[in-house]
Amino acid sequence: MNKLTKKQNKILVLIQEYINQHGYPPSYRELAAMMNLVSSSTVKCYLDILKKKGYLNWEERRPRTLHIIEQKESSAI
Repeated sequence: MNKLTKKQNKILVLIQEYINQHGYPPSYRELAAMMNLVSSSTVKCYLDILKKKGYLNWEERRPRTLHIIEQKESSAI
């Protein structure tokens, strides 16, 4: 697996914490709010990178299907 940046790792941690608290993954807008980002499309870019690196997956066009594949502690670049 590729190494993660600090922000990428932070997103994974936030997703895992949210799932642990609520039992389902956050929406893009909820992730944007948690990361203090204005645009949910920025979140989508981060998630696409994490998917390409093999850390996340989801079902296209289905809400809240985001799940973490790799749950190892990741070191930042």
